[in-house]
Amino acid sequence: MSGIDSLPSMFFMGLIGAYDVFLSNLIRLIFTARPELLSTSERNISLKDLIEIGSIEAARERIIEKKVETVIRKSHPEQIEWLAGKLNVPLTKDLQIWPEFVELCERRNLLTHTSGIVSAQYLKVCQEHGCSVEDTQVGHKLKITAPYYRNAVQIIREFGMKLIQVVWRKLTPEDINSADSELNGFAYRLITRRRYKAASTMLRFGLYEMKKHGSDAVRKMMVVNYANAIKLGGDRVQAAKILDDEDWSASTDDYRVCVAAVKGETATVVRMMKAVVESEKMKVEHFRKWPVFETMRADSEFASAFEQQFGEKLMVDTEARLADTTTTDDDDVAGAEEVGPRQNTETIH
Repeated sequence: MSGIDSLPSMFFMGLIGAYDVFLSNLIRLIFTARPELLSTSERNISLKDLIEIGSIEAARERIIEKKVETVIRKSHPEQIEWLAGKLNVPLTKDLQIWPEFVELCERRNLLTHTSGIVSAQYLKVCQEHGCSVEDTQVGHKLKITAPYYRNAVQIIREFGMKLIQVVWRKLTPEDINSADSELNGFAYRLITRRRYKAASTMLRFGLYEMKKHGSDAVRKMMVVNYANAIKLGGDRVQAAKILDDEDWSASTDDYRVCVAAVKGETATVVRMMKAVVESEKMKVEHFRKWPVFETMRADSEFASAFEQQFGEKLMVDTEARLADTTTTDDDDVAGAEEVGPRQNTETIH
């Protein structure tokens, strides 16, 4: 029983440990891509050491590894402060989850060193970063509940993905279209797992908090997915406003039919769907699978028109489809089929 009681804390410490590994790999990648970011003294190596190491490549790896170890020994807030300074980019400005992220890391430290007993250091660091700890006192024992752990997973996921996006765009600004596509795909997979709030948070970040964007085609995919996440999350009015704020007049029919679906314009979807399939901009199966048509699939008018136009039922092999869409809380791993308006390959909607 004692061992069972320890499992929540073990899972939580493993979560923060996974983040630490992620950050180590991210820093290592940064210095591999941009070795000039190492200070002059850090890049220096004696001839004797170079001969001992055996090659320039191995020497570079040793220098980078040493620097990574130095950074990872810092506290979690200090690591992000160092990274922001090294890249000359703000990483915590307007980041609403920052206080919660700091509290997660400080709670991990308590579990590691004091079995969860609150210390003055924990309170000091949390207060410095705006964490809400008013009801917590030195000597209290903190536990990891199921809701706390679920929220921790969401915080780490959001913070990690935002770090990736900021660093990616900073190091290789010419690759911004790929960064946008990856962010859109990440949010799409969240939508397929009914994580609408998380998906809308990431898409809002990509659309409105990032100053630069890639192609207009990918950006508009993000807009449609953002509106759909908001709608499926329960706010149809705001979803419609997001779409109405965009000019879709020059967009191809595959985008326009998706916009109509999110806005609940059944007649427009029915009128356009056969044409977009015949023009090979979309496939019949997309009307069955894409999240933008989720509410359409519950509309009897749409289901009837689908069967009439394509000669097959809208919902087929119901049991298999339910098995395919069953989700768990492990929503940030296994991939989903990535489908949507065509660019070079099948992408996301």
